Amino acid sequence: MKKLLLIFVAAVAVNSASAQKVILVNGGQYGNNSSNVNVVTYDVATKVYTTIDTIQTQSVQELLIDGNTAYVAAQDSIVAYDLTTDKRVAATQFAGLSTKSIAVYNNYLLAGNWYGQTSNNLYIYDKTTLTLVDSVPQITKGVSSMLIYDTTLFVAQNYSTIGYTDSAGYLAVVNLNTMDYINDIQFNNNGEDLGYLIQDPSGNGLVAINSVSNTLSYYNYFFPFTSTDSIGFDISAHASKQTIFHDTLFLEMNNRIAAYNLLNRTIIDTNVVDYDSYAFTYDTLNNMFYATASDFFSFTEGKIFNRNGVLIDTMIVGYSPEVIGMYYNQVTSISEEVASQLNVSVYPNPTTDYLTISSKNNEASVQIRIVDLNGKVVYDGVKTSSFDLKLDLTSYPSGAYLLMALSGKNYTVQKIIKN
Repeated sequence: MKKLLLIFVAAVAVNSASAQKVILVNGGQYGNNSSNVNVVTYDVATKVYTTIDTIQTQSVQELLIDGNTAYVAAQDSIVAYDLTTDKRVAATQFAGLSTKSIAVYNNYLLAGNWYGQTSNNLYIYDKTTLTLVDSVPQITKGVSSMLIYDTTLFVAQNYSTIGYTDSAGYLAVVNLNTMDYINDIQFNNNGEDLGYLIQDPSGNGLVAINSVSNTLSYYNYFFPFTSTDSIGFDISAHASKQTIFHDTLFLEMNNRIAAYNLLNRTIIDTNVVDYDSYAFTYDTLNNMFYATASDFFSFTEGKIFNRNGVLIDTMIVGYSPEVIGMYYNQVTSISEEVASQLNVSVYPNPTTDYLTISSKNNEASVQIRIVDLNGKVVYDGVKTSSFDLKLDLTSYPSGAYLLMALSGKNYTVQKIIKN
């Protein structure tokens, strides 16, 4: 499947011979006031490193890639970059004491405050200019994590113990159309923390990865139901220490990169990569892990592993390589020549809910894959009969996607629009 997807990307991407970059943000050398945050790109194809910017602060919390724009939350600053030019396009001083979690909704960038405030821990910015637009006073605890579903924002909130560890986690809910606080959602988790939030691949709810209590908490969007599972291992995850690929969650487990099946709630492998990383990301096109490690003042290390955990290469990292992510060039047009090679039709297109896929040559088996324009696979399946395949796209975010189909040596790529 790796070769198939690479063929598709090469065929349909315009001016994108080198489609992938690793974005790495180094936090600077601990204790050295002249060592600041720097933003680096690593071209996967050419193995060329480019330092594109320095941010005059000394820690970094999160990287968010939205289309061709990267947002970096770095303590007292938020900076935006155009990844097609590797240029800074906007910057602002953060309105809180320290950034923690960021998210994008329509034309807004949402930014959480980490500590030191008892209200207004959620700020709303214009995502293009980074001008402050609003705040939500009812977010009373530091923002541990945020997740958007449809027009609703879920914010992980935690009370703190005397030892400053998170406990008694709950979700604060915000209506993103009005930017108003709605209510809190309590968890029956025995007073345990609520950690990094991810989307359940079923589309029915969210999952919280709780590093303090080594648990996973589940919330169903459609029924007021919560549950918490004990993992039995020491787990850790943050924005740059987890990746979801199909129904598999890659996260740290007992200081190694592990795999967990989110649909059946079972551990797949506790030792996918035998490496104690501070941050890692997974390249879903080439099936590679990019991982970093550091003691923040003397030791730095970057390594590249394949899906089997075999060390493939090393990469250069700076002090405190805390934040890492993958960028895939935005596709701007589709090759008609490629699209004619396999007679597959999709309708209605654009669609608001269901998409029907029909192969007119009655191929016995057609591999179907849908990816967003950042390269993330959102559907992977097989059409195995002459009957039409009907897919429910209701929960998919609005935007453009690529539908890829393969049967034998014939293949096609079509652009689909979800409204």
